Amino acid sequence: MQWTPEQQWAVSVDRHAIVTASAGSGKTAVLVRRYVELVLSGVDPRAIVAITFTRKAAAEMYARIAAEIDRQIAEATAPQEIARLKPLRECLTGAPISTIHSFCAQLLRRFPIEAGILPNFTELTEPEAERLAQEVAIQVLEELLMEGRSSEIWRFVREYGRRQTLAFVALALRNIERWVFIRPALGRSVEERVQQARSTFWELFRRTVRRIVDGLLQCAELLQSSDRGRSGNQKAEISELCLRLSSLVSAEDRGEESVMYELWRQLRELAFRKDGQPRSCLEIAEPEFTRLARAVVQMDAITSAWQDRCADEQMFHWIDTLDRIVVAVQDQLEQEKRSRNVLDFN
Repeated sequence: MQWTPEQQWAVSVDRHAIVTASAGSGKTAVLVRRYVELVLSGVDPRAIVAITFTRKAAAEMYARIAAEIDRQIAEATAPQEIARLKPLRECLTGAPISTIHSFCAQLLRRFPIEAGILPNFTELTEPEAERLAQEVAIQVLEELLMEGRSSEIWRFVREYGRRQTLAFVALALRNIERWVFIRPALGRSVEERVQQARSTFWELFRRTVRRIVDGLLQCAELLQSSDRGRSGNQKAEISELCLRLSSLVSAEDRGEESVMYELWRQLRELAFRKDGQPRSCLEIAEPEFTRLARAVVQMDAITSAWQDRCADEQMFHWIDTLDRIVVAVQDQLEQEKRSRNVLDFN
């Protein structure tokens, strides 16, 4: 294979390398060659960790590495070279070329006492893990409702229904790392969280409005139009709204939030179409045209959230209630997995 200069640099084993490239550009070929070069330089294959995302990719990588070493054995003529290559090929059988889950399973089986598990555990497939989580979630939710000690959980289920509640729990379990990340914030009072959320919201509102207004004000056609007809009047109105919004955004006065919102609503109607694209009278060219359209779509989502702000406090209460359910399901799920001696690496 004819290597490019960049590929040749990457296959050299005298340096660390990170390779990023699009699909079909030869990343796997480079990785295989680098692996072979490491083995030929004297590194034991069992000391090289090669990780892939899927079992199919791991099998393909193993086959290509084995084929390359077999090719070199077949082409070798010196007895010393053949004697050096054959043990390497035999060691390849136990080399850790696998998915990250398989590699972790190997580590756990080697160090079960340190991991606090039994060495003969079974790995759950993704469908099996989801089925077990669903069974446990149904059981835990029914127990929580039967206990009758939590009126909040009853209200939550009445609000969303059993099916949607279980869907929320399943989603949280599938994204448990993110859920655990936000959990410390749930320890703060609802009032504090509402205040912080609205502060963050208005910072996002200001940044996005500033980006849109600056983009509009940079258009010479908008500020210096000689058109005295309807189009010229519309541009003048847009220019005036931009200047007023720019002044308010720069002042960062929280007391002017309602005024800013109303000015933005007027600017949105005058300067942009329903899909967020700037109106033709503004004569905005690419790439600013696309940048403004994207920013306006984002602002539409922000203003929609602003209109629903009265529900913020109740939503934080619902999140607290959902967290109670998720914690109960998570604890029971861990107990169930230990009793069955299974792992799902979630």
